[in-house]
Amino acid sequence: KPLEKPLVLPETKEPFVIMLAGINGAGKTTSIGKLAKYFQAQGKSVLLAAGDTFRAAAREQLQAWGERNNVTVISQTTGDSAAVCFDAVQAAKARGIDIVLADTAGRLPTQLHLMEEIKKVKRVLQKAMPDAPHEIIVVLDANI
Repeated sequence: KPLEKPLVLPETKEPFVIMLAGINGAGKTTSIGKLAKYFQAQGKSVLLAAGDTFRAAAREQLQAWGERNNVTVISQTTGDSAAVCFDAVQAAKARGIDIVLADTAGRLPTQLHLMEEIKKVKRVLQKAMPDAPHEIIVVLDANI
């Protein structure tokens, strides 16, 4: 059985929420920039959630990708990842956005506090939209 499958976006008025996860330095934020461009080329509107509130300059890096792709980035100067992602989904629903790409902090499975944080992000996303996140992408290497 192949480990890959095509990402099929449903035709709905609700945003399609994609959460990215992976270890430190794998390229989650870079992948978000590439995915934003990919979805825009398909005629989709995109909103980015700066959910990596752990790494220095993560928000600024995502802002740069947002500017390059002319995409809005929802962020907070301080705060927790779950709150940022919740705000992004709420903003996407209010603005009629097609795709929400949620960045998260890099983490190793041994970092229990960060593993708990990503579980919280998923729970809070489900409060914003019961079936979110619709897709979780684990980034292993963004050098594609």
